[in-house]
Amino acid sequence: MSLNIYGQIPKRTVASRVLEFPRSRRLGLRFFPGSDDDGSVFSQNSGRDQIQDGLDQLFGTNGGERLMMPDFGFDVAKYLFDPLDEATVYQIKVDVQNQLETYFADLVEVLHITVKLTDKGKYKGMPAILVVLSLRILETQENMDFTGEL
Repeated sequence: MSLNIYGQIPKRTVASRVLEFPRSRRLGLRFFPGSDDDGSVFSQNSGRDQIQDGLDQLFGTNGGERLMMPDFGFDVAKYLFDPLDEATVYQIKVDVQNQLETYFADLVEVLHITVKLTDKGKYKGMPAILVVLSLRILETQENMDFTGEL
């Protein structure tokens, strides 16, 4: 390891070290702190709950918003004034597929992605783009559906 003003720089990425852990030891934090019954502020989760919370974070994060992970999330501003035609729908599907392959490849397999427009989004009833995912959880081989809003 080399040193700089911030300390030691690891030679391997953190992600590669995390993936060496057995699946049973890989835990995530719940998306909303304090949501556990035991009164703890940061609660752990795994399995289906971990995937659900991770997808909520992914769809709730704009591209470039997360410190140290500038590629995490969706840059929805580039679709703001585009018509929801075949080319735009295809590009949204590609963006979603790339994010899932980058951050969820060891957890889920993507079965199907559907993109549609709604008049009543969750933000004050504004129009929104809904992305409906059909996934297979690799660990348990069960199917899971998720709807994210851009």
